[in-house]
Amino acid sequence: MSLKRLAFAFQAAVTVALLALLFRKFDWAVFQSAFTRTPPWFYVASFGVLVAGQALYVFKWGLVLGAMGFEPEIPGNIAETKPPTSKQLALIRETIDPRRLLLAHEPRSAAKAGRA
Repeated sequence: MSLKRLAFAFQAAVTVALLALLFRKFDWAVFQSAFTRTPPWFYVASFGVLVAGQALYVFKWGLVLGAMGFEPEIPGNIAETKPPTSKQLALIRETIDPRRLLLAHEPRSAAKAGRA
């Protein structure tokens, strides 16, 4: 097993252990009762506050970057990147990355489409 996979397995095990410790005495009945008693407008308002907070975060960084004189260059016409051909995908999958270390998170549908 590679060091990268071993580190991932260790992180996953620690995460599961911490979640088990956190939820070992969690009362799901009380949670469900509180969840169903909360009015829908509260969930909508909470989501609105979350979106507003993110908007303020973006605005703040815009001010910071503007004060620093940073202006991103955005071209008027951005061409769409063409998807790789079947030959290019085969080269990546069979020669460059046969153990799927680079494409470990590739969706299964994309993998099947490339082999067709």
